[in-house]
Amino acid sequence: MSTQNKILIVDDEAAIRTMLRCALEPAGFTVIDLADCTQAWRLLQAKNAVDLLLLDWMLPDQSGIEFAKRLRAQLATADLPIIMLTAKAEERNKLKGLEEARVDDYITKPFSIRELIARINTVLRRGPVQNHEGRIQFAALALNLDHKTLLINNQEINITPKLYAILYFFLTHRDKVYTRQQLLDNLAADSFYDERTIDRQIKRLRDLLEPSGMADYLITVRGHGYQFTSKKQC
Repeated sequence: MSTQNKILIVDDEAAIRTMLRCALEPAGFTVIDLADCTQAWRLLQAKNAVDLLLLDWMLPDQSGIEFAKRLRAQLATADLPIIMLTAKAEERNKLKGLEEARVDDYITKPFSIRELIARINTVLRRGPVQNHEGRIQFAALALNLDHKTLLINNQEINITPKLYAILYFFLTHRDKVYTRQQLLDNLAADSFYDERTIDRQIKRLRDLLEPSGMADYLITVRGHGYQFTSKKQC
């Protein structure tokens, strides 16, 4: 990515902030690191303050989840890319971060620096996913997060809970290839039993998106898995 990309790290552990700074600056990023949400909030009121936020879950003055929700509720920061850093690896915590706080990605400690940089670059490459007023929108697709409904070209489309969960995941994790097992790990385990279930649901999702042309964004990467791309496949 460009050396112009500015990353804000919010973590109360000085050692982690130092480690991240030492890893990200040689990779071409400008880094700002802060220890709490109060300082971060003050900084983020400035227009175009940063390009991406690395946000710890456990902070001294406010949880990272609550802070992310606060940022999403403000127009100026509603679309700020956020990657949550946390030791909380349980599925319910991932879902809380991804659904309630609408973070762009979630990485558990300990993590590899190479993976973190790859995830940062992927999030920065994505086109804007708009999160205003309880919805996520990409091109003709819009998900109403309050009612768990799908709109295509502003018309509501019937969608099952399983298909909604898959589409939500792909819209918030675009441009990365996911194996069937990774999809199982990231989706609710009680709804998706095995890899064949994933294949069936992906086919149904494509059928649902086909009339609008949005199925072309959901591709099979042979030998690897599935990917929802920001650039339509012809």
